Amino acid sequence: MSATDKIKNAAQDVKGKVKEATGKVTDDEQLEAEGTADQAASSAKKAGEKRQGRRQERRGLNPVPEQGRCRRIDRRHRPAAALREVTAAWIRGSTA
Repeated sequence: MSATDKIKNAAQDVKGKVKEATGKVTDDEQLEAEGTADQAASSAKKAGEKRQGRRQERRGLNPVPEQGRCRRIDRRHRPAAALREVTAAWIRGSTA
């Protein structure tokens, strides 16, 4: 999900909370029910976002938060990093 979708979902959640609170204050059951429904829809969308994010992480498509890089790219460059380490150790060994 894009950042725009997340913002829209958060706005829908806030709108639902406001509607629910206004319905409680004014004793308007319909407005209160609409607010609850808006919050439920927002919660369902958030759960879908989380599920989609976890699925993409398993597939290696999401950026890794700690590293800020894509896991797939990170996996691809591991052999190159290992080769650099071996080469550097060989150079250190041959110059010593």
